[in-house]
Amino acid sequence: MEAYDIGGTWTRAAHVEDGKILRKIRKRTEVDFLQQIRTLSSRLQAFGEAERRVVLVPGPVRDGTLICAPPLG
Repeated sequence: MEAYDIGGTWTRAAHVEDGKILRKIRKRTEVDFLQQIRTLSSRLQAFGEAERRVVLVPGPVRDGTLICAPPLG
């Protein structure tokens, strides 16, 4: 599994298997979240293709769209 946490300053990513973090990376948060996740995912794939991806965002989501993200100002 790949997990992503998009914050106001940093976006963190981790490759997790059986509850253990095999690799973690972080990069300053960019405006284009989708492209940033693609970039981080390609760096994590050294551990194999993820079956699942989890993305944490700092606000409510409706129909796949982030409605409001006050921390990202």
